Amino acid sequence: MLPRQAILLIHVSRDGATLEARVFGPSNLATFNDQAMDMARNLRWNPAQKNGEPVDAWVQWPFQPVRQ
Repeated sequence: MLPRQAILLIHVSRDGATLEARVFGPSNLATFNDQAMDMARNLRWNPAQKNGEPVDAWVQWPFQPVRQ
């Protein structure tokens, strides 16, 4: 069974690290939600900018399952 995508809200710091991740639109498979959360915590980002300066921001990000 291929799970549905999980949509996460991710708080990105001004230096590009994930500060926090929350499930916004859950998958139909709880283990996929957990795996998406684990992956989100380890991602590096290009931070948002305001007036040319990096700032903290929340991002909505879909995690798509891939059949292997």
